[in-house]
Parts: sequence; structure tokens; C-alpha cells
Amino acid sequence: MLRHDYPSIKKAPSHHPKHKGMVQEMQTYLTLTELRAKLGNRSRSAIYVDLAAGRLPQPIKLGGRLYWPEGDVEAHLRTMSEKAA
Repeated sequence: MLRHDYPSIKKAPSHHPKHKGMVQEMQTYLTLTELRAKLGNRSRSAIYVDLAAGRLPQPIKLGGRLYWPEGDVEAHLRTMSEKAA
């Protein structure tokens, strides 16, 4: 499974004067193929129906492709499973 890591900036204590208060943390992004696999090989059209209905978080567009932040997908799935329980 391919993973796409892009840095995101979060505030945190730092002792280096040049980077005072900022620390980079890697965010993992999922492609549509990876998202499909994570959701049990749901069809592409079913994923877009879920997006339209708000059952999945909205993707971000990078370089003409859609990516889903893995942390957002995980959090959304946890929330949905808690609502179903």
C-alpha cells in the first residue's frame, strides 16, 4: 500500500530560536485506491455517494489528485461506529 506523507505544522514548544514554537509532524494521506481498500473494497461510486451524504470526510486536492488525510478518515470511522453502537 502506498502512503503519501506531507508535513503539517503544529504548535509545540521548541528550544531552537529559529523554529520557536513550531514543530513539523508528518501527515499520512490516502489515495482513492487506498481508501477503497480501507473500506473493504467499496466501489468508487459508493465512496462518492458516501462523500455526498457526509458519511466520509471530504478529500483535499493536491496536484490534480484527491487525497484523504488518514487521521481524518480514522476519526470519522470511529465517530460513525460510535453512533451506530
